[in-house]
Amino acid sequence: MRQALVQLIFSRHRRPSVALVRRSVLVTLFLLGVYVALSLTYLTSLQSAMTEVSEVHNRKVEIIHQMSNIVQARSLYLYTVALNEDPWFRDDQYMAFRDVAVDFIDLRERLRALGLTSNEAQLLDQALGIIRVTAPLQEDIMQRILGGEDTAKVHADIIEKDLPLELELLSLFDALGEQVRDRAHEARLASENRYHMALRVLSVVTLLIVLSMLLGAARVVQRLGLIEGSLHQEKELAVGTLNNIADGVIVTDASGTILSMNRPAEQMTGISAGDAQGRPIESVYRPAHPSGESCLSPSMFAALLSGPANRAFRPQRLVNASGATHHVEETVSPIVDAAGEAVRVSYIFRDIGADMARLEQMSWEASHDHLTGALNRRAFEMELRQVLASARQGASHTLVYLDLDDFKVLNDTFGHPAGDAYLIELARTMNSRIRRHDRLARLGGDEFVVLLRDCSVEDADTIIRDLFEGISSIDFVFDGRRVPNPGASIGVLAVSPEHPDAESIMRKVDEACYQAKRTGKNRICVAQ
Repeated sequence: MRQALVQLIFSRHRRPSVALVRRSVLVTLFLLGVYVALSLTYLTSLQSAMTEVSEVHNRKVEIIHQMSNIVQARSLYLYTVALNEDPWFRDDQYMAFRDVAVDFIDLRERLRALGLTSNEAQLLDQALGIIRVTAPLQEDIMQRILGGEDTAKVHADIIEKDLPLELELLSLFDALGEQVRDRAHEARLASENRYHMALRVLSVVTLLIVLSMLLGAARVVQRLGLIEGSLHQEKELAVGTLNNIADGVIVTDASGTILSMNRPAEQMTGISAGDAQGRPIESVYRPAHPSGESCLSPSMFAALLSGPANRAFRPQRLVNASGATHHVEETVSPIVDAAGEAVRVSYIFRDIGADMARLEQMSWEASHDHLTGALNRRAFEMELRQVLASARQGASHTLVYLDLDDFKVLNDTFGHPAGDAYLIELARTMNSRIRRHDRLARLGGDEFVVLLRDCSVEDADTIIRDLFEGISSIDFVFDGRRVPNPGASIGVLAVSPEHPDAESIMRKVDEACYQAKRTGKNRICVAQ
């Protein structure tokens, strides 16, 4: 081929002008080929640079996500140990609890090795500062659990000390991930600007080279168009990768018409991307307040935002096309062009239903007795302080204190499983004989209290006697054996504003219960 070209270029013709034209055309083709090759190489290098930037930021986002997952996993191991009393299970969870710390350190070093901006480094240092507090705190709580410390106190420390720090830590990791995504967006825009600048320069050179070869120029333009389309696809892929694919993502134009949505968004809205494309976002994505009340429409909410740095977060209740409900956390971000005009809007929403259920379960466990489902001592004392405050405003309340008489005999004779089963039946019976707004609590062992709200001692007489009769009439059979009713002594006290505090009320009603025991057991004594 090369020999043929040389011969064609340098061969002598009888018509020099034809030879000159031929040589000129061949030289032009050769230069055009060189130019096209150089242009494609340069554009490919720009594309590779954009891909490399995306990959680096993708790795950073993935590492941050893994670090956040480790923080959640470590907390979950701690909470699981707190809720499970099996020593073998606790040992396994404790080993996993310790192991994930090593993984976290490795991820931290890998993240730093990728390079961090000053803002990213500052957020990471803040997160590590909290970890320096939570790590020894969680280790201390874990050791206390393994050492057999009181479960209620440990749960209280988890909720009051550890959980707020863990939520703050997860928020910092979310902010760090957002910083990385913003940085990736800026880098992508810079790469695109370089690409378009190079494209303009190369277009001018192309016009100078192929002035006499329109067909060749058309082919070059066509090829560049294909490259530009490929780069556009790569950009869309990078955008989809940078956005957390576990979250629902909907992208609209400035008027609120849906352009695209990912698979999680399809699942949460109940509408496919093909059906949603071209429709107003309000017809596909219909969020409401967690209470169920309607809220500002997505497009109107997005219109309140301006500028690429603005973000808006709000918890939402999303009902999809099939009627299923999702609790989501929504992020709305306008996407602006080089002139600062909003051309698109992204809606990113994450399903937080599992997180909410987990927090609700932990809250319930922190305030209730795990065996009977009644309020625990801590929650009851809070209720008692509230009713004491209302009593000082003129309200009437009655406190009923119950202590089983021969529960120890039941445990010794039939075993502790029978005793636990009886306590469950006792709590069920008592709950069935009090009003819905009354409160039943287990103080510990076989001691229970009932708080009769907005009920004087005189009005409470019928309820208390019905309660006493219900307890006395419990016919309990365990493992095929009839268990004698242990009976109960009951103390009754009117919650009076004259009582200085909740502790004095508890002492007074306890004395009334003790008086009932001292005078023969299985009876009711009203404190005077």
